[in-house]
Amino acid sequence: MNRYKQHQKLLESVIISIQKKYPKAKIFQRHVGSFRLLRSEGVVKINKKGMADVWILHGGNHYEIEIKTSTAVQTKEQKQWENIVTECGSKYFVIRSVDEIQDLEL
Repeated sequence: MNRYKQHQKLLESVIISIQKKYPKAKIFQRHVGSFRLLRSEGVVKINKKGMADVWILHGGNHYEIEIKTSTAVQTKEQKQWENIVTECGSKYFVIRSVDEIQDLEL
């Protein structure tokens, strides 16, 4: 399985696990990057490079989750985003497996 598919599978599993653990939470997958428009030469950039994969609203609080496979590391931009999130008083988590959701406290 390639890295993208591995990441996507882990991301989907993490979101499902969080929904089960926190059924009242609002969970959103964030897409970041550049995308080519199908019928033109244009490119659309969405969100800011480094933003976390998932953001959650729960109990009046905001959380960010970066999904990483077992060997992946945060980029410089992702570390900068983590600093922005935590400096604003929100929590940021790096999740590498679905098992870590058991210990996740929102």
